[in-house]
Amino acid sequence: MDRQPERAPARREPTRLAFHASRIIIDTGVLIALGAMSLPFVEGQGRTVSSIDADALPALLLLIPIFLITLIPDHTRPVPNPLGWLALVLGVAAFPYSIVKFLDSSTIAETIGGSVALGARLLVFGTFVTVLGITVGLARNMLRLPTGGTYPASRPVPRITRSRPAAASRPSSVPTKDPEPAPSRSTEPEARSEEQEPGRREHPRSPQAKPAPSQAAETVRRSGRAAAERARRAEAADPAPERPGTSPEEP
Repeated sequence: MDRQPERAPARREPTRLAFHASRIIIDTGVLIALGAMSLPFVEGQGRTVSSIDADALPALLLLIPIFLITLIPDHTRPVPNPLGWLALVLGVAAFPYSIVKFLDSSTIAETIGGSVALGARLLVFGTFVTVLGITVGLARNMLRLPTGGTYPASRPVPRITRSRPAAASRPSSVPTKDPEPAPSRSTEPEARSEEQEPGRREHPRSPQAKPAPSQAAETVRRSGRAAAERARRAEAADPAPERPGTSPEEP
């Protein structure tokens, strides 16, 4: 007999990312800083100051080793602790240097009567994102959070599994006993009626009581009296027979 369908526990389908989230954040920050190096740092009256003129290249040189560290396998895990601490030292050195270059750009802009351009702002933001990604990876390693690059991809969908009958899926080598015959329907009501109504059972009849000895003697006496009375009546009705040697004329 097939079992009822059982509802399997809901589970999330995992999806594997090529890079861990912390590595993605680090690489994003490095790419933002790299893009900032191609933009002007100061814009004025017909004059612009590039990243090379503002001496912002050392900040990018500090970020390139961090980018190379993120390429070390296993990509689905955060950066190992020794390399993570080395990357954090480089990031902490690059972030204050980018702030210094932003302040220098503002000073030059005041001198030439211009303004700070987008390049200096993106350099500060890129170095900050890089340091943030390094910190996230180290924190996950220190707290020993679950890693492996598996994240919920979609909403969990419950699955319904149907179990096949045991006889069809796996042959049984143990001999099975024949089922006992079920009691007939005709005998069940009688058995139940006897169990439920014991007062209706027929008790065996007791043998007839024998007459007492005094009653038997009285019956014998009455029969004897009746027989004697009958004999007397018979003698009175018939004449007495004549004896031999005597005549009826003798007195």
